[in-house]
Amino acid sequence: MHCDKIAVMDAGRVVEFDSPSMLLAQPQSVFAALAKKSGTA
Repeated sequence: MHCDKIAVMDAGRVVEFDSPSMLLAQPQSVFAALAKKSGTA
C-alpha cells in the first residue's frame, strides 16, 4: 500500500486510524478484516 495512514469509518465516525502495517498486524482490526476479505492481506 502506498499511503502513510488509513482512516476506517463506521456510521460517520473514525473507528481506526493508523499506518496500514500497524492495522494489518492487529487481528481484531476492521481494516485487516477488509484487506483479508479482498485478498490484499
